Formats: sequence, C-alpha cells, structure tokens
Amino acid sequence: MKTHPYYAPTPRGLANVLLSELAALGVGGGAEQGAGVGFTGPLETAYRAVLGSRVASRVLLVLADFSAPTPEALYNGASALAWEELFSPDDTFRVDAVTARSGITHSQYAALKVKDAVADRFRSACGRRPNVDTAAPGVGIHLHLNRDRATLSLDLAGQGLHRRGYRVQTVRAPLKENLAAAILRLAGWPDIAAAGGGLADPLCGSGTFLIEGALMAGDSAPGLTRGGYGSPAWKGHDPGLWERLLEEARTRAEAGRSRIPQVAGADADPVAVAAARGNIRAAGLTGLVHARPQALGAGGPLVDTAVPGLVVVNPPYGERLGDVLELEDLYRTLGRVLLEQYEGFSASVLTGNPDLGRHMGLRASKSHSLFNGPIPVKLLHFRVEAARRMRPAKAPAPAPGAEMFANRMRKNLKALEKWAKKQGVTCFRAYDADMPEYNLSVDMYQGDRTRAHVLEYPPPASVDPGKARARLAEALAALPGVLGIPREDVVFKERLGGHKKVARELSPTGEFFEAAEGPCRFLVNFTDFLDTGLPLDLRLVRQMARDLAPEKKCLSLFGGNGAFAVVMIAGGAASCRMVESSGRYLDWARRNLAANRADPGRHPLEKEDPVQWLETRGASPSQAGQYGLVVMEPPTRLPGLDNPAQANLTAAHARLALAAAGLLAPGGTLLLVTRSPRPLVAPAALAEFRTEDISARTLPRDFRKSLRVHRCLAVRREP
Repeated sequence: MKTHPYYAPTPRGLANVLLSELAALGVGGGAEQGAGVGFTGPLETAYRAVLGSRVASRVLLVLADFSAPTPEALYNGASALAWEELFSPDDTFRVDAVTARSGITHSQYAALKVKDAVADRFRSACGRRPNVDTAAPGVGIHLHLNRDRATLSLDLAGQGLHRRGYRVQTVRAPLKENLAAAILRLAGWPDIAAAGGGLADPLCGSGTFLIEGALMAGDSAPGLTRGGYGSPAWKGHDPGLWERLLEEARTRAEAGRSRIPQVAGADADPVAVAAARGNIRAAGLTGLVHARPQALGAGGPLVDTAVPGLVVVNPPYGERLGDVLELEDLYRTLGRVLLEQYEGFSASVLTGNPDLGRHMGLRASKSHSLFNGPIPVKLLHFRVEAARRMRPAKAPAPAPGAEMFANRMRKNLKALEKWAKKQGVTCFRAYDADMPEYNLSVDMYQGDRTRAHVLEYPPPASVDPGKARARLAEALAALPGVLGIPREDVVFKERLGGHKKVARELSPTGEFFEAAEGPCRFLVNFTDFLDTGLPLDLRLVRQMARDLAPEKKCLSLFGGNGAFAVVMIAGGAASCRMVESSGRYLDWARRNLAANRADPGRHPLEKEDPVQWLETRGASPSQAGQYGLVVMEPPTRLPGLDNPAQANLTAAHARLALAAAGLLAPGGTLLLVTRSPRPLVAPAALAEFRTEDISARTLPRDFRKSLRVHRCLAVRREP
C-alpha cells in the first residue's frame, strides 16, 4: 500500500494535543515537528485526519523540501516538480504561503513565485497552463518557507480546518474553532462528558465552546459540516474512499447524538445570544445546545449540577478602556459565581492577563501557555472547591503619579487646542510618553464626536510588569475626565515589542468613525489595525500633496486605505491612480473616496503589488513622463527586495524611487515617505533628479518629540 509523508500544523502550543488526538483517530507513528505533527501513512490515514481532527489547522501531503534563500531559488525548486503528473491543465489551482525568518518575507510574493513556476512548468510540459481559482480551486498548493527552507505540499483540506461551516453569525473576538476544541481537550471535557457531566459557558459569545463541546461529546466529525474535500482535482484523490469514510462518520454522529449531555451558555449581550443560536441551528444542534440572555451571576446554574461538569470561559481581553478597568470586577464575579453555583465542577478560563486570575479568589490547579492568534494567553484550570478558596487580590491604591499624569494632559491640551484651533487642525497627538512612568501615546480624533486612540509602548525590561500595568490603569482611569469624553470613546491598544513593533490587534469589527482633516473626510478604524488609517504625523505631507496636485495626473503607490489619493483628488488632481496589493485596504480606500465624492471613473484603484507594477507596467514607455505628482509610501520590509540589513533596505528604496521618478513629467514631484529611521536614499542614486530630504519640514508641532517618526524625500524632475 502506497504511503505518503504528511504534516498537520496547529496553533502554537498545541502540537502535543494534536498528536494525542491523531493517535485517537488511528493516525499512528506521528511526531511533533515545530507547530504541528508530522506522520506517514496511506491515503486513508490522511483522510481520517482531514475529516476527524478538531485541533489541526490543515493536513498537508508533503511533495518537496528544498533550499530557497532567494526568489529565483524558490522558483527553480517549484519548477522542478512534475506538476503535470499531479493535476491537469484543465483544472484550477491556488497557492497559499506562510513565511518566517527567511530572505523572502512577503507571503503573497512567495505564493506568486510558486504560482508562476507551476504555470510555466505546465506550459513547457503541456503547451498550456491551468487557471488560478482563489475561491474553490481544484487543487490547493501550500508553501511553508522557514529559515530559507521551502516545503511544498498539497492541501488536502482546501481551507483552514477551523472553518467547520456552522459559523453563520459572529461577534467581536470570536475564538477559532480548533483552539476551542483544544481547550476543551485540555480541560478534560471528553472524560467529563462520558461521565454525564454538563458543559456551561456563562460568557458564551457566539457559542463556539458550546458547539465544539457538543460535537465532541456526540462523536460528530468536524468535517461533516465543513463541505467537500480540499483538492478534488488531484490525480491521487480516491473519491470512493473519501465517501466511505464520510458515511462512516455520519453513522457515528447519528449514534452519538443520544450521548450529548447538557450543554448551555449565556451572555449579557442579546446580539451575541442571537449569533450563538444561529450557529447552534447551523450545526444541527437545536434542542441539544441552549443559549440564553443572562448577565454573569444574574441567574442560577446553566446546567444540572448533580453530576460534576465543566465551566469553560473566554472573558474579554480588555481592548477597550472600559474592559481594562472593569475586568478585575468581572473576574471577581466569575469566581463568586463558580463557588456559589458550580461547587465540585472543573473550570477553565482563557485569559490574556493571567494576573487577573488572582481576582477570582480560587487557586489554579494548573495552567497551559497558548496563543490566540498572535496573542499569548494562559489557560487556567481550577477545581471549584471551597478548600481551594483564596483571598482575592486587592485593587492597587491610587498612586500620586496619576494626578501628575492628569496635570500633564491638561497642560498639553491647553497649549495644543489653542494651536489646533488657529491652524484648523482637528486631529492631533495630545501626549507622547511625556512622562517616562506613563509610557503611552494619546491621539485625539474629531468627527461627529471626539475620540481618543491610546497606544502603550512596551516598558523596558528594567520596569516591573506589575508596576507598569498599575500605571497604565491609572492613566486610562484619568483620561475620560481630563478629555471630557465618555469612557467608551477612549480606545486602548497595546503595542507589542520586537522588531515589527505591531499592536496586539483587536478582533476586526469593521467599525469606522468619520474624522475631518481640512476639506477631507477620512474613515478611521480604531480596532482592526495598529494605526487608525489616518497617521497624524503625516498631516503636513498630506497637505503638501494636496497643494501640489492641482490639474496634475497623480499616482499613489503603496496606497493603503487611500488617504493620499483622497487629498490629491481634493486638491484638484486631473486624475489619480492608486496601486495597492491588499484587497482589504482597497475596500477601505473605495469607502474613503466615496466619502469625499470622488469619481471612481477618473480615479482608478488597482489591486497589484506596487513593486511588480513598477517593474512591469510602470517600466513601459507609455507610463514614462506621465505623472505630475507621485506619492510613494513603501513599507520597511519589501517582498523580494528587503533584507534585515538597513543598507540593503536603503538600496531597495533607492531602486523603487528611481523607477517611480522615471514616471515624472517635467516639473513633476515624487514624495517618498517611509518609517525607516535612516536616510531614505543615497543622493547618488537619483543624480539626474533634484532631491531634498524634507523630513524636518513635514514634522507637525505635535510630533516634535518624535524626530524620527517618519522620513520624507522630495524628488523633482527639472522642467
């Protein structure tokens, strides 16, 4: 019987859970490999994993492994595979990629190189190539690039295995289904369910724990609600075997419905309860799983407590100010509810701040370190027994420094509001780590009402984490009163450390707030990204672009959410073309242009990698000398061009700047903006143009403390 090597990735910290689960599914001989499990076996082994694993993210049939330190090496390695033996040119395919710690850092660019290699191989072998289908491909190809080592695989799942197919409605911060299933396994739910114990989630949200718990107890394979097989056009696929395993799973699931114990949840938010009920219905669990509107502690136990069961909870992580200040009270209430209503139960609490567990008044019996997406979290396990009661942690006493912070904010606002009114500025930075003890930034955004966007800088290692959290809480508590706005209009995000310095992202909400800047309107998003979509330090750069735009043909490269396109159009641009690779940002840009009543026919938005655009269409003679104004804001890490060495990054930016400057009409201007802390481009690289570093001139008054917050180079073609 033919065997294949396979790899099943899983969220970080769960490889051992997946290994145990696969063994229970009859997938033997596996071994932990990084953030997943590698195993070997016949096709049936892989099909059982695809159909039955609740914890895996994907199941991949490994095709090749080779060194790929450069785009050329990746292309050559992918071209060497006999793709024509795996599927037909009449079929469709899709390439997904994951990159880490490699010379090629951009996953979309890596996927593009593999896609080109597959297409070119087919042209050479068959005279024609298969088409790409990103929605429902006949074959899914997966690239994993780690430390310049490429692994190419067939994706037997076709989509993330966490997508069970029952989530028809959602709420903020939904837990991925495979993480929820792993948490239930770590909490001992399979044994508790087998003994007849119930499952309760008093903060159930959209019902993920409830549904996963019921399907697990009822032996209902997660693949039954997911849909079809992942790579049906693969020539090695065995439809008969797959259908036989599906029928076997249906039989087990039908028999297991009678073994599902009591499963019930509650949530104070009626919208969340409605979402949970819709998902329960979609999972085919109506009448077996229940969700009701109920605040934590407002009613009795959710399930019968005669047989010890499990309470599992994923409380909010405190992204908004109100959550940050009230989480301690929520944990105290949760601890009280457990002790009063669920004596003898097990309880598992997933938290982004394990110190909050001390406020429950219960001593954890054990814990697991996990990741919820990029966020490090702790899974705390409790035995709900009076003997394990402990005195809840006391709230820290207010520190004198809190009033000092409030006084500094008042002083800043008094000076800045007067300046802002005189200059017509409606959005500005009010505080930027002015006091070392309160290490955060506060940006004010004016629209139909005033909102504040707060980012915490990571404290240095020398600062005690407990003291840093206490000072943060003091600052957040003081802000609403100082700013004169409601607590819900102060949005807080934590800026994580590391070379990327990204924020701990909130769950995407799609919530937009319209803010004004001069004659323009911008849709600002406080929750989905690190920045808001209107970086305030670039205010003067946007004003310069608007002033330079009248009657010119304009171009915005790496256009993001269209902020520069908006101001150039508002300034009277004859036309403005924007190039951006992210579909999500392009949708945002369309909304920004619509908010400013821009004509989409005159101002096209193109979905394409700007680097590729410059190398192909931008390099064509038809584009040379066409634009009176080009604004380019490349990231500090570029696909195919970047390197951790700053000198190489500078060279990459120089090549981009030279290509973009070649598009300028006589008298035209290129504005190159980056977050790079070093000089943008060596003057010799643009010797034929007039260049000037205007970074100091484009730094607004409210950012004078951050001298290197951005750099801006003006490149001009002589008339």
